[in-house]
Amino acid sequence: MSPPPDGFMAPSKVAVVHSEVKREYFPTVAQYLTEKDSEKEALAVAGYLKKLGIGFKLMAADENIFASLKKYRPEIILNMTGSVAGKEYLATLVPAAAEVLGIPCTGSSFQDETLAYNKSYIKKMMSEAGIPVPKAHLITVNSQQFPQDLSYPSIVKLNSIHGSVEINKEAVCNTAEQVKKRIRYLQIKYHDAVLVEEFIEGEEFSVICFDRPGLEVYAAKNIFGSDNNPRSFASFEYQWDEQEIGFQKYHDPILSDLAVKGYHACGMRDYGKFDVRQNREGTYYFIDGNTNPAFGPKESDCALGTVMDLYGFSFEKVLIMLFTNVNQRLSPASRKE
Repeated sequence: MSPPPDGFMAPSKVAVVHSEVKREYFPTVAQYLTEKDSEKEALAVAGYLKKLGIGFKLMAADENIFASLKKYRPEIILNMTGSVAGKEYLATLVPAAAEVLGIPCTGSSFQDETLAYNKSYIKKMMSEAGIPVPKAHLITVNSQQFPQDLSYPSIVKLNSIHGSVEINKEAVCNTAEQVKKRIRYLQIKYHDAVLVEEFIEGEEFSVICFDRPGLEVYAAKNIFGSDNNPRSFASFEYQWDEQEIGFQKYHDPILSDLAVKGYHACGMRDYGKFDVRQNREGTYYFIDGNTNPAFGPKESDCALGTVMDLYGFSFEKVLIMLFTNVNQRLSPASRKE
């Protein structure tokens, strides 16, 4: 590894905060699988901190997280938390603790992170910023209402749960009856609101926004083996089973400009990720925006680390850019702005 750049202010102590995972926390095996390797993934990141000569401590985001952070008093919290007690929206407790204790934290603020667990709201913010999003209907947990103006195929997904949970072949529906059945299944199983969304046939992209400092966009086309089917997408099977998504470097100024707008509209900070599809006419549709995507090196099968590596950024460099950005936004000059 090359030495850190001159002027890099390495933190002396970093708390690497990750999900505490127990099978009983999660309503389904599928959701559990998205989090089961949280500690292993945190250890992989910690290995790179060690290479950079940065002290660290791994911490589980549990009921003791406030006390743990207060006792250790890190210079920076590296937030890798995907859930607390099996609930994704409770992951916002980590940036909340950081703000209460006055400790700098990577990623979005508590306020913006809280809003990000409402996919319907995120789509509304992107749409208002002039970003194309699929037509969608939000069905609340106990609602029996059914949208009458659906186009097919439609995709039915959970509104507040990420990780491609229940994004599979059954999620894509071709009839009203299939949509109704899928809505009811998700409502009962997860007690979550449901999005019924226009399915965009075409190609799919993973778009990483990273503040270096100075916001840059790194996009990659998702490659689903030799399958050129316009209905192929980053399903749960591709994300978590033996099937693998390939990534191919991709650049289009139009997509980059839209991603920058989306970054600000969604309240992202330091980094963020968008899932994007392009229809046959060439229009980009932003499917999802994640203010707290999986963070890790490419060997952890993490999209962020893999795409950044495609563009020539080692994970050591990613960490240096991240900590530099945190330091810069906390500087007196930045606060005055």
